[in-house]
Amino acid sequence: MSYAPLFTLFTVFSAAAAPAATFIVDTTSDVSMSACTTAPGDCSLRGAVAAANLAAGFDIINFDIPMSDANCVAATGVCTITPATAGLVVFGGGSAGPGALIDGSTQPGWQANTLTPAQGGLNTRLKIVLSGSACPNCAALNLANVGSAVRGLVISGFMRGVTVEASDVVIEGNFIGTDVTGSSAVPNSQIGIALGGNPIGGEGATFNVRIGGTLPAQRNLVSGNSDAGMKLAGFGTRVLGNLVGTNAAGNAAIANGDGLFATGGANAAAAFRFVIGDGTPAGRNVISGNSVNGILFSTGPNGLTRDSRVQGNYIGTDVGGVAPLGNAQIGIRQELTVPNLAPGLAVQIGGSLADDGNRIRFNGGAGILVPANRQRTSILGNHLGGNGRLGVSLGAAARLPNDAGDADDATAGGNRGQNFPQISAAVVKATTVDLSYRIDSTTANSAYPLQVEFFTADGDEGRDLIGVDTYTSAEAQAVKPITLSIPASLALGPDDVIVASATDAEGNTSEFSFAPATLAIDVPESSACVSDDSVFCNGFEQTASALRVRVRAVASAGPFKPNGRVNVSDNRGASCSLMLRPTATALTSEGACFLIGSGAPGPVTITATLDTFSSAFGTAAGGSPTTFGNFIVP
Repeated sequence: MSYAPLFTLFTVFSAAAAPAATFIVDTTSDVSMSACTTAPGDCSLRGAVAAANLAAGFDIINFDIPMSDANCVAATGVCTITPATAGLVVFGGGSAGPGALIDGSTQPGWQANTLTPAQGGLNTRLKIVLSGSACPNCAALNLANVGSAVRGLVISGFMRGVTVEASDVVIEGNFIGTDVTGSSAVPNSQIGIALGGNPIGGEGATFNVRIGGTLPAQRNLVSGNSDAGMKLAGFGTRVLGNLVGTNAAGNAAIANGDGLFATGGANAAAAFRFVIGDGTPAGRNVISGNSVNGILFSTGPNGLTRDSRVQGNYIGTDVGGVAPLGNAQIGIRQELTVPNLAPGLAVQIGGSLADDGNRIRFNGGAGILVPANRQRTSILGNHLGGNGRLGVSLGAAARLPNDAGDADDATAGGNRGQNFPQISAAVVKATTVDLSYRIDSTTANSAYPLQVEFFTADGDEGRDLIGVDTYTSAEAQAVKPITLSIPASLALGPDDVIVASATDAEGNTSEFSFAPATLAIDVPESSACVSDDSVFCNGFEQTASALRVRVRAVASAGPFKPNGRVNVSDNRGASCSLMLRPTATALTSEGACFLIGSGAPGPVTITATLDTFSSAFGTAAGGSPTTFGNFIVP
């Protein structure tokens, strides 16, 4: 078989570098057999690593283990190597020389993944398993020299799967934290891939690391790891095309703790940069199904991180971007600190190009969270919807309401409490929409100009981008009329709600806009029906205690009719929920549901509360409108 390299590595060695040595692993034994001749059974992985560490030049470790080996299964072609002692430290070329490539793709029977992210999950067939079953407290592989790479392995059951302590490292085409089929978890008890050596802090010693890639065969599966799928540190780290927290098919969860945990390095003066997705379909990561956050940007104990990009990923969906596969808590949690005078953004989530936006949906908490005292998180062009709390949250328990002149910028939530646009008029035409809006922020409290994005609303969130406008310092605090072309892919109707966000010139993005609204409960009607569908209102579902409750919601500002879910309950333990539907009356929506109570006559108190997290409406103070009605049930 051919052992020619399948993919291009980053490192380019000088012409003076010694020729590469190639070692072919031909046994699953963990004994350090380093002869590596053509004789059978004289080259173990441990021995090949030891030999490569002594040999000059960039070294290659290939595999050709026969199925007669006791730890190979002929029916599947899978061979399992089980290190019994501390993991394998890969220097290659000596401590000062270029690194080494461990290439599991050379084992007979291996097949590369051929599916792009747009086509689905992974159809990789891996044949070499590194199992931590005999040494669960070990780190499996430590890539400790420049230009090292690991490809085509299953690495699971260790404390850490791959540790990176050098620059220009490549990790591609692996399953890390699962079984060989990618269908069940075999956890690494800490982290699947740890950059910077320290699994928690990160020394910032790694530069230009690529995890995955834009070619189908380069995509990794990193799932099932107990603390995090990846811990990122350093500068120039690129995470592209991977599945993080799902099975190989991308349609079910195999949870990590956090999908990606990104932290700063010791050198706080450096501009560390992570690129997670590159704004192309080929570079899209699916980061879903994790038991904590999809992505956590954390300052960590050793410094700050800034100038990072998250673009074109699916965060909380399946591989098709449609079905829910949410991360249990936050889609993206941004806790990095950037001093007021530091150049550059902390994190840019999305962007201005067509494919830059991330699809962030179905996560248990907020889609994107920027806590108080964190800033310079630019959130542009993303598709948000179906998240359990706010689409974009600046850290408060409820929405952060606008304040006069945006004077709360030093004390409010994240991103300096940037005020959102207030939309006062909207007229949808055949191919355009006329809008009027105002941003109440002085030039002293926001860095002008402001970039304003308008979206179709999915509850309180911006699902599909309609268009973008620039709000200049000359227009500050004034009502501005604009006309936007409706993208051909959008069906925008006169009753659709539009939400907007504002991003200042330093990269501070607001929450999505909302408008205040009030609720009213109509006198409930006794009914034999327990369904709001008239086809069942025929006596077949008679329940004497059923009350049909209708709730009206009226917007007190803005041009839109209220949307979202209203939760209804009474003082006798009954509850139901309804979705608001627009009526012919201006600024008014209604909905109805049935309360199935005890049936006892007497006073009943009914409470209706608008679910703020599913609505682009609330109270002026940012909370949920609630109304009470006291009724006598005959």
